Amino acid sequence: KTITYTVIGVVAAVLVAALLIWNTGFFQARATAATVGGTNISVADMSYYYYSARSPYATYGSLLGFDTTTPDDEQIYSEENQTTWRDYFMETALDEATRFTVLYNAAVADGHSVSEVQDAVNAQIDSDKAAASANGFSYSAYLKARYGKYMSTGSYKDLIGRILLASQYANDHADQLAESYSLQDLEDYYKENADSVD
Repeated sequence: KTITYTVIGVVAAVLVAALLIWNTGFFQARATAATVGGTNISVADMSYYYYSARSPYATYGSLLGFDTTTPDDEQIYSEENQTTWRDYFMETALDEATRFTVLYNAAVADGHSVSEVQDAVNAQIDSDKAAASANGFSYSAYLKARYGKYMSTGSYKDLIGRILLASQYANDHADQLAESYSLQDLEDYYKENADSVD
């Protein structure tokens, strides 16, 4: 009887521990939501992009036909395509995730790292912590309220680092391109290619 009760107790403890870990969202947040050029994008990261796409509509949506009191997947965004607001936000999120992933990968391939933007990452996190405090949230609860239940402080820090590095790389690259031609070069190119450019 002692062995049987011990085995049952151990099995029950393992099941309870597994259920508690599952309910934290630990595994779900790290699951792959999309793949861009061989790079996996986690559920937490896609959640960030989704809620970032949704945020302006949640604030000003009534002007555009978006109702914050109705689930996104129950509101029609386009009658013509029969797509919902959720479809629209997911498509926008995937476009942003793709853009930042490609830029981040290019920056890393070019020898850059997140350490170059660490000050900006810290400033963003400090700003978010201040906003959380001002709104009566803990930092962790604020991130979940803003970017979904799978967002953690660690995932957010990593993601912001990648986004800021990607943005810096894009800006630097654009500056280099702008310095590689003159206004006269641009005007000459336009004259020769006006039809295709227009």
